[in-house]
Amino acid sequence: MLGGGAPPPPAVAKLRAEPNLSTATIASLNDDLLLEVLLRLPSLPALIRSVLTCRSWLRAVRSSPEFRRRFRALHPDHMLGIFIDCDGPAVPGTPGFASADSLTGDDPDPDLAAALRGGNFTLDSLMQVEEYASPGWHAVDCRGGYLLLLNPFDRRDGSRLPAAVFSSKTWDWIIHPWIELAGDGKLAT
Repeated sequence: MLGGGAPPPPAVAKLRAEPNLSTATIASLNDDLLLEVLLRLPSLPALIRSVLTCRSWLRAVRSSPEFRRRFRALHPDHMLGIFIDCDGPAVPGTPGFASADSLTGDDPDPDLAAALRGGNFTLDSLMQVEEYASPGWHAVDCRGGYLLLLNPFDRRDGSRLPAAVFSSKTWDWIIHPWIELAGDGKLAT
């Protein structure tokens, strides 16, 4: 190093524009690739929000029963909560609803929280049917989108009691005025 100065800076490479070989966007994906991307969304509400942003995405999902089957298989329905007979069998009342996150202490899923906010889990629509407004309904079973309630406090001649079935698909009550009981007080089969 002559002159005692600092070494010269390294040569700066001349920047040149490289041609962009990949100009693919999400809009240019074929349906198969798009459906694979959509399959990885975390929930049904996320899928719905996504496909409503683009007509071609909505068309791709609508036209593929296989995609919908795979999505349902990978994203099973979540339990929103359970109905609890709070009062006990000796005290008339209506079953209360406890959300799943309140039972587990988990942070609420935003999509499930929205479903809870939009639902009516107080069963007050049954109480609006005048002849069945008496308290004392008890949750007996809940599966497949149906909730079965019996009212043991409204018995007729000791062998029959009213039953109500709520369908979460139609949001309707089906009232069965009198269900026959077997001799031991259990439901007759």
